[in-house]
Amino acid sequence: MTNAKEYAQALHGGVAVETLLKLVNKRGHERLLPRILLELKKLEQFTLGHASAKVVVASGTDLKKLKIEIANAMNKLGISEESVLTEVDESIVGGFVVKGKDALVDLSYKSMLVGLYKNIVN
Repeated sequence: MTNAKEYAQALHGGVAVETLLKLVNKRGHERLLPRILLELKKLEQFTLGHASAKVVVASGTDLKKLKIEIANAMNKLGISEESVLTEVDESIVGGFVVKGKDALVDLSYKSMLVGLYKNIVN
C-alpha cells in the first residue's frame, strides 16, 4: 500500500512534482496531498540535521564564481563536499557563508556591510 511517506520520499529523491501529481491522481490518492507535504517537510528537516555543513550563496552564479574560495573555506573547517547542503539566500547580497557544526565562515557582503556600518556609527 502506498502512503504519504512513500510519496514524500519519492519527491525528496528527485521525482518531478508533475509526475508525482499524475501518479497520485491516477491512483486516487488526492486526499494524501496534505500529508505528503508534512512528510516531505520531515524528510527535509531530517536531511538538514544530518548534513555536516551548509553553504549559503546569494545566487547560483555566485556559487560558480566562488567555487575555489568556498572549497578553501570548507577545507579549513574539515568539511567534505559530499556532506554539504547548498542554499541560495539573496539577503546576503553577495559572497558566501559556510556553516559547519562548530564553525562559521561568513564572507558575505551583508556581514561586511553591517560591520562597516557599525564602525561608522560608533
